[in-house]
Amino acid sequence: MADRSFAFVLDLSRRRRLGLLGGLDFAAAAAALYGAYALPSGTLAPERLLGPDAWLVAALFAALPPVFVGLRVYRVMLRYGGEVMVAALARAVTALVLVLAVAALLFAGPAFPWTVLVMLWALLLILTAGARLGLAGVSRRTLRGRSPRLPVAVWGAGHAGITLVQSMQSGPTYEPVALIDDNTRLHGRTIRGVAVYPPERVGELVESLGLQMVVVAVPSATLDERRAILRRLEPYPVGVKTVAPLSAYADRWVHVDQIREIPPEDLLWRDPVVPSTDLLARDVRGRAVLITGGGGSIGSELCRQAVRLAPRYLVILEQSEYALYQIEMELAHLADAAGVTVKVYPILGSAGDAATVERVLRDHGVETIYHAAAYKHVPLVEHNPVAGAANNVLGTLTVARAAQAAGVHKMVLISTDKAVRPANVMGASKRLAEQILQALAAEGGGTEFAMVRFGNVLDSAGSVVPRFRQQIADGGPVTVTHPDIARYFMTIPEAVQLVLQAGAMAVGGEVFVLDMGDPVRIYDLAVRMIHLAGMTVRDENNPHGDIPIDIIGLRPGEKLYEELIIGDNVHPTDHPRIQRAMEGNLSWPVLEELLQRFAEGAADANEHVVRNTLAEGVPELPTAGGPRIPQEA
Repeated sequence: MADRSFAFVLDLSRRRRLGLLGGLDFAAAAAALYGAYALPSGTLAPERLLGPDAWLVAALFAALPPVFVGLRVYRVMLRYGGEVMVAALARAVTALVLVLAVAALLFAGPAFPWTVLVMLWALLLILTAGARLGLAGVSRRTLRGRSPRLPVAVWGAGHAGITLVQSMQSGPTYEPVALIDDNTRLHGRTIRGVAVYPPERVGELVESLGLQMVVVAVPSATLDERRAILRRLEPYPVGVKTVAPLSAYADRWVHVDQIREIPPEDLLWRDPVVPSTDLLARDVRGRAVLITGGGGSIGSELCRQAVRLAPRYLVILEQSEYALYQIEMELAHLADAAGVTVKVYPILGSAGDAATVERVLRDHGVETIYHAAAYKHVPLVEHNPVAGAANNVLGTLTVARAAQAAGVHKMVLISTDKAVRPANVMGASKRLAEQILQALAAEGGGTEFAMVRFGNVLDSAGSVVPRFRQQIADGGPVTVTHPDIARYFMTIPEAVQLVLQAGAMAVGGEVFVLDMGDPVRIYDLAVRMIHLAGMTVRDENNPHGDIPIDIIGLRPGEKLYEELIIGDNVHPTDHPRIQRAMEGNLSWPVLEELLQRFAEGAADANEHVVRNTLAEGVPELPTAGGPRIPQEA
């Protein structure tokens, strides 16, 4: 019955809970002050408190709110219990009594009974802590009665892990049943009522404690250390999540609302590419920069990294109103956090609109262009070849010609590994877009053109990682097109750093590619994600597994393996993981005539003409027929 009578506390808003705690503190302060005078004197009506020390009542109630708020007592109280709460209260009560001691020196002098303050300190700490501990205990019992909590182990018995356990114990979602740590000195110990186990006993904990999830709470761990932990957990049927990195913590405490999915870079089991600070900033800092397609996965990350590098202006061209609004709002907060002042110009429009592009370049004195605007989804472009190819080819042509006319210093095209010996319209359109910049670079002029080619980007719109996550959350099946299909992968920040650094090394006409290590087998990635979700693969060897993997066949235009370079004319650069390739292409006079026919076919929505003109310039593209034009070396 007592638990039910206090259950209303759980349903109060944050403001009302703060009001409740504040009211309890005032009541505790009144009782503690009265007791500090009454207990030593053994009377119910202490004379000094009612007479010469009456000022102390007003001083106590005036000082309590600013001291408790200033020392963040109420923030801690709502999130933690136990020793963290008592420590915060001890600091606040001590500060409050010191304030009263200074007031006593000023108003009462040496005649003041100083033992009263010692008694006040002890009673106030006991009463405020006792009230909170009582509420916390009743709340936890009430939460357990409302719904079962998920049994969870926290990997890491350091400060982050312990504070996360405290946060879990005060909330309705997780029941911390174990701490896991490599430190042998901690094994067998109990912290906040939770035993510490070695990693080798995870399988046993699944059976004995009904463990369903492990939260990796080692925010200071390096990427290699996090991946090593994931490898150790992968064989067990438990879900795995992690916490945000250290930079996300304002108060050093890890809360349950900082638990998140395993980040994409942890799924990519290779070392990240370390950027060169000088190369990153060379074409951005102090310059007027235009990013086309600035609301997309790559374009928006280009905007984020560019803002941190303090350009003179940042101009964003984006045809999606909502995406443009989102990135503009995000950049305002990002600039404030980075301590930089950058004027951002959001331009709603298409990179294929020549009048808009020319006006933007002229009005803002653009010096560097990163052309990220493109249609990139292979099956969608294959089903909509005219719209997809026209956007990718003619949009690039429009921006490149406008850049030359405006005297832009450098234009960098965001390309793809699918442009290498393409088997689909999207890849062919990006290869033809590359050739536009290669041909214009060969013609000479004031604008330097370069292309940056990389593989699939983890967690971008349409990539396999978010699709697999959703399919797993829906109970499966996870769909893979072919058991042997493999792709090069990189994270979005890595891809953008590559773009910025490679563009800085360009002198005109080069294709830059990243040494991305070995390609990742998509089937293996699906298995890894299923295991990290705490489930097993259902197949002929495990018919009672949780999630099946269905092989659905290659999609239109899809290849088993992707390449990054055409030919073998590859050279190193100033960056150990970036290579420079000079590849054959059509000359500008030949390409210009082909593009004219391509544009006419696109204007007439003639798919046959679009496909065949693409195939003339990109011989690897399957087509219904048409002549092939030999490319210049």
